[in-house]
Amino acid sequence: MKIDWRRMGQEKFLLNKKLKYKKYDGDISKGAHEHCSFCYELISSKGPITEAYCTLDEENWICKKCYDDFKDEFHWIIIKEE
Repeated sequence: MKIDWRRMGQEKFLLNKKLKYKKYDGDISKGAHEHCSFCYELISSKGPITEAYCTLDEENWICKKCYDDFKDEFHWIIIKEE
């Protein structure tokens, strides 16, 4: 396990999860947005991040940088949307 300020016990809910990569489509005018589950960067339809990895239920979002940094350790499985 790497020592990293972004680690806050995410293995409890993100280890071995299936993820999809998608554009965030929530209505920002109604306050819809998410945060990366690791670095807490804003993910919204207006940015700064507009596309990210998310669990299939879209409850947890992971920015590309954090995905790249933690993908080997968390053993994520990428599902392509059809």
